[in-house]
Amino acid sequence: MIEPYIGLDVHKHSVFVTEMGEDGSPGDQYRIGNSEDDWNSFRDRYLSPGNSVGLEVSTSGKYAARTLMDMGFNVHVMNPSKFPDIFRSVRKNDREDSFKIADLLRTGEIQRKGEIYIPSKEISDMRSLARYRISISQDITMLKNRVHAILSSHGISIGSTDIFGRSGMRSIKSQADRIPRSESMVLSDIISRIASLMKSAGDVEDEMAVIASGSEEIKIILSIPGINVYSAVAIWSEIGSIDRFKTKEKLASYAGLVPRQYQSGNRDISINASINAVLSRYRDSINQETGT
Repeated sequence: MIEPYIGLDVHKHSVFVTEMGEDGSPGDQYRIGNSEDDWNSFRDRYLSPGNSVGLEVSTSGKYAARTLMDMGFNVHVMNPSKFPDIFRSVRKNDREDSFKIADLLRTGEIQRKGEIYIPSKEISDMRSLARYRISISQDITMLKNRVHAILSSHGISIGSTDIFGRSGMRSIKSQADRIPRSESMVLSDIISRIASLMKSAGDVEDEMAVIASGSEEIKIILSIPGINVYSAVAIWSEIGSIDRFKTKEKLASYAGLVPRQYQSGNRDISINASINAVLSRYRDSINQETGT
């Protein structure tokens, strides 16, 4: 009989497996490789409606979790920082850690106290695109600031509304003789890199638009005034499954819309949690990039 609770201690190249029964007694404990073939063998051995799998969050753990979720396992990913007394003990090894994870899964402690949400592949892909688009905007802004710095250091002022548009570029080139050769080379290279990044940004945005066209959830978000397709993808990818929020208040708190207060003695600080950190960074970077 296959044991219903399975604890995994996942590493880059290997995984330690512990089986555990309803009474907490361990079954087989052994090591497998963190490879497609080994996961397929794992599926063939364990996949059934009654089996649950637990593992710690990590880069390798997230890969394993998504692989197992796609296979149909009931996967619970735990945050070890929620269990410091257990995972910072003097006795720590792969066998012991996988046993602890299996036991926390069996007792329901992972689900009640320290479970981490792992988005679906679709949500993960959207999130990767949105976050990458943010990073492109940040890189473009940094390079544009360097262009402004070079021009200012030589007393060059460009009258165009957008100095990185066609008119602005012509103005910069017309005054290139006022810039030393070495800095002119740097300026030319920076401008080429900006053009390349702008093309990449357009490609990413096109892919985001394709995703948005097939998502009913994103279409609903787009019905909110002031939300464009790129913001909608960023919002939905960060929220993921709406079912993980029991109330609208919990969603608002996650988005950073519920103020928090830290008061001690003469210090009284009121802050908004994250203010939907990723979305805010997205909007800020886009505004800086376009100069708005």
